[in-house]
Amino acid sequence: MILLLGQTVNLIPDKTVIWQLAIFLAVVAVLSFFVFKPTLKLLDERRRNTVVLQQETDKFMADADSLEDEYNEQIFAARREGHEAERNLLNLGEEEARKIVGEAKEKQKGEIEKVRDEITSVTAQSKQELSKNVGDFSRMIVSKVLGKNG
Repeated sequence: MILLLGQTVNLIPDKTVIWQLAIFLAVVAVLSFFVFKPTLKLLDERRRNTVVLQQETDKFMADADSLEDEYNEQIFAARREGHEAERNLLNLGEEEARKIVGEAKEKQKGEIEKVRDEITSVTAQSKQELSKNVGDFSRMIVSKVLGKNG
């Protein structure tokens, strides 16, 4: 026994300790059977479900990544085809422009030759007419220079 603040405290267990221990063990057993085990079972099941869901999520993410890669490849291929079609159209347009310009040059050459031939013909005719009238023109010039009207 210990004396504490004027009162005695008995530290030796008495017969109520056995009843307290029996009640405690009974409560632990009941709680274990009705509360702890179902709760632990529920937590374990949640943990397993979480693992399964995480695995499914990882699979879906991998699938999404592969679909995204496939989508990006298709986008890249479509852009490449678009650029190629654009280049083809530009080349076709340039080729058509060269063809049109070439045809215009050929047509122009023909017209230039025609005009040159015309100029040559008119020049030859003019020279012939002038050479026929050279004598008359020179007499007129001489008479004008000399002051004779005749």
